Amino acid sequence: MSIKAIDAKTLKQWIEAKEVILVDVRNESEYQDNHIKGSINLPLDKVNRDSLPKVAKGKKLVFQCELGGRSMQACEQVQQFGGKNTIYNLTGGITAWKEAKFSIEGNMATSKAKVKAKAGKSTQAAPKKDDSSCSTQECSTSSACCMSSNFHAYTAGLIALCILLGYYTEHGFFYLVSFLLACWHVIVSMGKCVVVNYMKKNCWNKK
Repeated sequence: MSIKAIDAKTLKQWIEAKEVILVDVRNESEYQDNHIKGSINLPLDKVNRDSLPKVAKGKKLVFQCELGGRSMQACEQVQQFGGKNTIYNLTGGITAWKEAKFSIEGNMATSKAKVKAKAGKSTQAAPKKDDSSCSTQECSTSSACCMSSNFHAYTAGLIALCILLGYYTEHGFFYLVSFLLACWHVIVSMGKCVVVNYMKKNCWNKK
């Protein structure tokens, strides 16, 4: 019985052709963390003549560990059992397999997949803000502010007109001026926001 070394690429081809029995000689916890799909876990200290899987005709028996050292020990042990079949050792172990970017299974692989999925969700583009509503509100506020300015201008003009009329005609217009000034003072003291809100609520400012 002879021992031959193979690389990760060769092993992948054999797995895809379904012509290999792959034995992972790492301990159970290592195997649960990550392993090659379809492999059989048989820790090195449990490798014996009875524990070896039966190799059907046309199948190749390959041993694998983390880096290739323990699997080579397993190959040497099996070699002592005798036989004519060639046994194979994966050079570099599962580390070489992962470096070749080939898929693995196990707890570690599942955790990485979850982290990647979570990262994918967090990097998704946020929904675009609807500028139309903002634009409408801005235009509405702007219109109200313009109306507020016009209101003040019209009031000032009316007061000036009443003063002139009161001076040249009836003195009663001075009472109207006093009334308008009082109203204007109240509006200004309450702030122009009152006028803006009032303007925004009116039908001429709605779309």
